[in-house]
This record gives sequence, C-alpha cells and structure tokens, in this order.
Amino acid sequence: MNRWHFFLLSFFLLFGIPSAVFATSDEAAEHVVKVSHRPAGEGKWVFTATLEGEENVRGDWSFVLDGHDSTTVEYEGGQAQAKFSITSPGKHQLNVSFEGQLGDRTGRLNKEYIFEIPSLSVKIDGSKISADLHYAENAEGKWSFALGTESGEMVELRESPSNHGPRFVKNLAELKPGKYHLFVAFRGKINGVETGLQKSRTLQVDEQGRLTLAPLEKGEAPAVTTAPEKVAQVIENSKQGGKLPKTATPHPTHALIGLLLLLGGWALFKLHRKQTAVS
Repeated sequence: MNRWHFFLLSFFLLFGIPSAVFATSDEAAEHVVKVSHRPAGEGKWVFTATLEGEENVRGDWSFVLDGHDSTTVEYEGGQAQAKFSITSPGKHQLNVSFEGQLGDRTGRLNKEYIFEIPSLSVKIDGSKISADLHYAENAEGKWSFALGTESGEMVELRESPSNHGPRFVKNLAELKPGKYHLFVAFRGKINGVETGLQKSRTLQVDEQGRLTLAPLEKGEAPAVTTAPEKVAQVIENSKQGGKLPKTATPHPTHALIGLLLLLGGWALFKLHRKQTAVS
C-alpha cells in the first residue's frame, strides 16, 4: 500500500465511519419530545411529556428537576406525567428522557425544558394597594381584591377587567381603625400557562387612618399557586356569601396548632382526673 492509499484509508476511517454512525442516530431527530406544565395546587406542578413522530412507543420516562428531584415512569407509552412540589419562584430546569422502543428499534431521547414559576407581591403606599406578578414576562388575566374584617365579614371586593396586565393598583375606601384581612388573587395566562395565584395579608389601620401591612412572623410567605378555575370559585363563593375567602386567613396553621394544643390539654386533664378517681 503506497502512501496515497494509506492516506485515503485513514481519512475514511477517521471521518467516514463516525459520519455514518451519526447519520443513523440522527434518525431520532424525527421523534420530538414536547413538555408542558400546569399548576396542581398547594405548590405542586404537573409536567406532561409527549413523544411525537412515532405511534409504537413503549419505554421508561425519567424526569429530573433542577438536578436533584427525580421521578421515573416505567413502561409507559408516548406520554407520561410527573408531579413536583416547587416552592421557590423563578427559573427552573426540567430534564426529561425517554428510553425504550421507538417503532421497530430502540433508542433514547432527551429534552431540556426551561420554565419559570411566577410569584405575587403586595405593597401599600398611602391609601393605595398594589399587586405585582413576578417572573411573568407575558401575563394577562383578572385581578381580585377582597377586604374583610377580622371576623371575616366582607368590607370591599374589587375586580379588574379580564385582560389586565401583571400589575394592579387600587385605592382603598376610608377604613375605621383596626385590623383587616386582605385577599389578592390573579387568574389568567402567565407565560402561556393558565395559572391562578392568591395571597393573603393582614392590614392595619391606626387612629390617624394610616394603612400598613402587618409584619409576618416567618418572613414573606409565597403566594398560593393553583388552577384559575379554583380561584374563580373562591371569589364567586365570597360574592354569594358575603364572607372573605377562607384561604384569606393569614395564619391558618397557627390556628390549627392552637386547636390541637387545646384538645391535647383537655385530654390530659380528663386522663388525670380519671387516674385520681381510681386511686
């Protein structure tokens, strides 16, 4: 073999065979994995992965959120779902992979899905209350403001048009000194995803009529994320009953803990009396 033949053979071995291998693997390009997400309530989100381009599909799906939380759906078809709890707003990454039968052969497909979890904040300036959506480049929907007394009686309910943007500001009517519960909600599309957000705060009015938001014991709590229709149902129930939404209680967990402690103390008291009577 002369030098020229050796060069041609080396070139083919170096570039020809890998090119042929990559061409074979490129057949997977005809199969596309699409991912979508939606809120499921209580900080949970459902992710749906769909494999397009092939009807005869069977294999294992893997979902990995932000590099640590993971779940696997075994021996599934062309669509699989996974649910994750996400408490921190902002940008997140979901890596989805499928490995199994693709038509008459086996293969592996991967998809990197970048998404953002929105949040809602409430501020007060004088007699104005403003609510803002964050991590919401494109947002359009309906805002609802509900104000009630400590006992839950509705004082005011104000709503925006259904095509409002990511910020809503309203003036509060003159209020008597005291504490009030404020409930703010948004329902609509955020970055193309149908989303509902709701947040509760305690509003304080001093003797001079100044408005402030009561400080939170454990810092700013995240807004509750849920389906838009659930937010709409909460608002509708409030309209009909004249009561502030039950979700507007700023510290429902504290109330529950107090009740449990009370019941526990009562049970110990009864047990002590019973033991005393026996002895």
